[in-house]
Amino acid sequence: MKEIKRFRIARSNSKGFTLIELLIVIGIIAILAAAVFVALNPLKRFEDSRDARRRSDISAILSAVKVDQVDRGGDYLTAIGGITADQNHIIGTNGATGCNTGCTAVTTQANCIDLTPLKDGGYL
Repeated sequence: MKEIKRFRIARSNSKGFTLIELLIVIGIIAILAAAVFVALNPLKRFEDSRDARRRSDISAILSAVKVDQVDRGGDYLTAIGGITADQNHIIGTNGATGCNTGCTAVTTQANCIDLTPLKDGGYL
């Protein structure tokens, strides 16, 4: 009977966690971390932030065009006045090599919109 008491006393004085307990806790934390990572979907967050930046840039260009139109008495810039809705356009400097570099045949140098007067005029 004394041996049983010694065993209980020795067991009650031990401190720390067993290996099984630690492995279970680490497994639970790993499962929760994976679930949170999947739920947050960081690639989608990056896409959303880039899209928000694009919308902001487009809004700034649109505001600059409107303010310039008011300052010109209702007339658009000559580069903007010739835009047609059925063509693809790219913003750049006419005559620059980068205006149609990397584009398909759909966007040509003639479809390059030069907004340098907006920048020079302080609108952008």
